[in-house]
Amino acid sequence: MDPNSLLNQNIPFDNQKLQLLENIINVFYTTKNNNDRTQADKLLNQFKVLPDSWTHCATILSNSNNNYTKFFALGILEDLIISRWNTIQQDSKNGIKNFLVELLVKNVTDDNTFVANQTLIQKLNVSIVQVINN
Repeated sequence: MDPNSLLNQNIPFDNQKLQLLENIINVFYTTKNNNDRTQADKLLNQFKVLPDSWTHCATILSNSNNNYTKFFALGILEDLIISRWNTIQQDSKNGIKNFLVELLVKNVTDDNTFVANQTLIQKLNVSIVQVINN
């Protein structure tokens, strides 16, 4: 799949697109090639600012096994909460809040998951506090 297809909003965000996102994030964090890292960074930033990128975060957070990818998705939600929270429907706000709380509970109730996901759990806590404050 062409990396630029990540930005194509006419292609549904399915497992194939999730895998593409994970591949781009892996390139960003692991490559020693500056051109590849720059291209990955550009694609990730372009995806992050798509008007509907936040609608894919539940899929990303539920289906990805890559903590960098999950952290990226939480960053998208954090940007939404900080800058565009008042522009989305109340049902969406409630859905985001409930999803974040459920995800937090899921990550703290299993000892192995809790230990392995400390940074992610901290980011979830920050996101939940931002939702509450807005």
